[in-house]
Amino acid sequence: MSLRSALSNITMVRKAVRLFIALGDNVRPIVQRPLIKEFIMAEPFERVFDAGCGTGMYTVIVLPKAKHVSALDYSEQSIAKLRTRLAHHKHLDLYQGSATDVPFEDSSFDLILHCEVLEHIQDDRKVLSELYRVCKPGGRMVISVPHPPAPLDDPNHVREGYTREQLTALLNEAGFQVEKCRYCMFGLSKKLIAFEDKWFNTTHLPLPTLIYVPLYIERWISRNWGTEKQPYDMILQVRKAA
Repeated sequence: MSLRSALSNITMVRKAVRLFIALGDNVRPIVQRPLIKEFIMAEPFERVFDAGCGTGMYTVIVLPKAKHVSALDYSEQSIAKLRTRLAHHKHLDLYQGSATDVPFEDSSFDLILHCEVLEHIQDDRKVLSELYRVCKPGGRMVISVPHPPAPLDDPNHVREGYTREQLTALLNEAGFQVEKCRYCMFGLSKKLIAFEDKWFNTTHLPLPTLIYVPLYIERWISRNWGTEKQPYDMILQVRKAA
């Protein structure tokens, strides 16, 4: 059996299991990922940088749209898993490292993704300065961060999140200009995130996927909601001047 066939079989089994059992991150794929895909759009890209790729949730979205993709994460374990899972994508390079010191030349990328990362890093100004440096003139960045108040205390976060005004000020200071902003993860999402945390810490068992079905309703009715509905997540598209 070829490597491609083996990986395909593993993927099929994983998808079959996920039809009934919720494994890993389950809220973001439903309510956040469709918005990120809208921001990325269908245009082709020369070079894309996923700065803080994690499990590769958004790396896999840009792979069909770009001639070359670079993905970086601080976690050696995450990068090792992606090397196996995405080994058949020859136009993908994976790096273990920090977003405070990215290993690329100036003006390297026409699209940068930086999703759910900035709240983990103490020196957020350094991160945004680095991402601005490697973004091409006229290039875009899609960035998502938690928006306070948080539904639970995450020990991996060095800050609860950012308001739009706080993040806009940091982005402008780095040189980026904000073009648009959307919010997601409202009341039901926040309740499920808190329930997930309590459930896993108590039972150490996954939840059935059916419990997440109401999130599709929240996603549909919340498209034009703003901060008055107390979102937990915020997505911005920003651009480096040409």
